[in-house]
Amino acid sequence: MRRGARKNACVGTRLLARIQPVVDLYFSQSRPAASRMQGTLCKWTNYMSGWQQRWVVLDGSTLAYYLAATEVHQGCRGSFKVTSCDIHVHPTDHLRFDIVMPGGRQVLYLKASSTVERQQWVVALGTSKQEEEGNIGKCNATTL
Repeated sequence: MRRGARKNACVGTRLLARIQPVVDLYFSQSRPAASRMQGTLCKWTNYMSGWQQRWVVLDGSTLAYYLAATEVHQGCRGSFKVTSCDIHVHPTDHLRFDIVMPGGRQVLYLKASSTVERQQWVVALGTSKQEEEGNIGKCNATTL
């Protein structure tokens, strides 16, 4: 590794260490723990590149993914509302779960590093959907 590249990697690590408490504070105050989660998952990209690690953030009903945790400031690579999606666990791959967009034409294939982590993500996504659907119902009931 070149010296400049090593120096940049160290700067990125120090920057992440500085901003992580702020990110944690934001997430702890903005959402209940059940509808908030973040971590590294593998995302299926295509047959040429296969599975690629991505930093994934669930904040309320929004799921966003980034190239890496250190690149959150550059913006997400994709995001969507999970309330309109279906979550499927894979029947044979115990690390994988799929998020199916409305109409089934687009699917986000994700893999966790363990079955426990997969279960945590599936529960958090399901809870997020339920919370958001409950909030929508409350809004509709009060506006009638």
